[in-house]
Amino acid sequence: MRGRLLVLLACLVASAVLLPGSVVTTSSATAGSGGATLSSTVAKWLSSASATSTLKAIVTFDSTSSLARIDTLGVGATKLSSLPIAFATLTPAQVRTVAAWPEVVSVWHDQQNKFILDESVALIGADKVRAGTGLKRGYTGAGVNVAVIDTGVDTTHRDLINSLWTNPGEIAANHIDDDGNGYVDDVHGWDFYDKDKNPRPASGKANSHGTHVSGIIAAERDNATGISGVCGDCQIMALRIATARQVPLSTELKAIDYAIDNGADVVNMSFGGPVWSAAERSAIKRAGNHGILVVAAAANSSLDNDIDYYDFERGNFAPNYPSSYALDNIVAVAASNDRDQYGWSSQCQGDLPIWRCAFTSWGHDSVDVAAPGVDILSTVTFNDGTFPGYDVWDGTSMATPMVAGIAGLVLSENPGFSPVDVKSAIMNAVDQPNALKLLSSNGRVTGIGTKPIAGHFTRTQGRVNALAALTASTSNATPVTDGGIDGARSIDVRRSDRVSWPADVNDVYEKRLVDGRRYRVTVNGGAGADLDLFVWKPGTKDIFQFAIGCFLRHEPCPALAGASLGPHADEATTFTARRTGVFYIQVNSWYSHSRYAVKIRKV
Repeated sequence: MRGRLLVLLACLVASAVLLPGSVVTTSSATAGSGGATLSSTVAKWLSSASATSTLKAIVTFDSTSSLARIDTLGVGATKLSSLPIAFATLTPAQVRTVAAWPEVVSVWHDQQNKFILDESVALIGADKVRAGTGLKRGYTGAGVNVAVIDTGVDTTHRDLINSLWTNPGEIAANHIDDDGNGYVDDVHGWDFYDKDKNPRPASGKANSHGTHVSGIIAAERDNATGISGVCGDCQIMALRIATARQVPLSTELKAIDYAIDNGADVVNMSFGGPVWSAAERSAIKRAGNHGILVVAAAANSSLDNDIDYYDFERGNFAPNYPSSYALDNIVAVAASNDRDQYGWSSQCQGDLPIWRCAFTSWGHDSVDVAAPGVDILSTVTFNDGTFPGYDVWDGTSMATPMVAGIAGLVLSENPGFSPVDVKSAIMNAVDQPNALKLLSSNGRVTGIGTKPIAGHFTRTQGRVNALAALTASTSNATPVTDGGIDGARSIDVRRSDRVSWPADVNDVYEKRLVDGRRYRVTVNGGAGADLDLFVWKPGTKDIFQFAIGCFLRHEPCPALAGASLGPHADEATTFTARRTGVFYIQVNSWYSHSRYAVKIRKV
């Protein structure tokens, strides 16, 4: 089955061997006695852990005012100030106690589920998106703080040292938490990975990722050194959460909390992974409520983020989180090149067919814009002997800070803009070159072939333009569609419509079902089409809401009530509603197009 979600779901149902066209149903997540949700991994750990075992837990409360209760355990828990989340090392008995508290929403383990999104290390950039023209006209980004949540930033780099955010309430090196924010001597940010004041990266070429990102955003201009960033006077808040190989969820959440508390205006997230996280989504949403725009990389899997696909041997997956959360304060970014084509690695040209060099992910509903992300020269911490302190990299990780820098320019000129205003201005200002065509290294797997194809592959089908964004319309550029949970249409017994790749891949319907009753959902499409069918439980926030348990053998996939994923146009799934509420029926087109009829009935 071509490495699709069918492979994933084969690992979800205990003692199940899943064949093409099989019907899938999944069990629900475990609930604590107080109603709190326990992640599948926590529940499994509880079933076998000894009394003295411990678990690094992430506890989500209903509000920040409830956080103080975690202190009654006496375990030295760490509480966030802007997010209702606490981190604690707990025994089985303590996990059960916490889960029984009525103010606790969920208990999760601290998981590693994200990846740094740079491609193989390889000059275009600010001038391609007309940032240089804007700066020549006096647009510099002054007064805007951009938090780089990443592998760390070289705070001593000659092209970054004057572009760092400085905490106005902190006195350097006096070993006192002067501003009372819980971090001692956090002058330019914090290292949440090693838990100290120095947000510089670890040694090694790959750990320069955050430094490379920072240079793209705000490397100093007119200093006769190196490069110039998109937003020359933006200030970089350096928040280290990771190494090139490890991106723990707990450090990411702490960094988002810090960014909220300490005045970040924009957050750059050049990382991602296949796992949907309630805590991550909630943290990013809360950042938006505090006026923060999050710019996130679409991933380097050369796949459509509107369609599920998982091939962990090759590191390819779709959708990608956090970029695929349906939140209005996220800008999801694909990579393009100097020819205004969707990104492929130019350094492999001549050695491999060009289609095999393609890397950027895309998605008509899940990715907003493209930005330069191929052959990008920027700052690094290492010296390779040819251009010390700089290197050329590829990836959506490089495209994302292009957009973060543009967001800084827009905010500097329009300080009253909300995150949605800034996002809309950037999207409404794109150029739409005819050359913006797609190659996919997974073309033979998905069936789209190996030749460049035209189509609507992002929300805007455009490449960003910094100068135009400064004065662009802020009319809503991301209206709700029927391809997501928020835009679901009602269904009584039967609905018919059409799905078509790439511009209209998903249709979602909603219907209130009754606890304890059994239902059968079918979809019938046209000859030669390949449709998939999913049924999502009440409370689902996003299509493809695959939490960590969905990727573990014999573990529940909490949001999924049923699915049928054969390589054909007719699918069916039967399931029992385990609660009364609104369920969501998703019809998905696997790189094809067809009219269809979807039906639901009691059995």
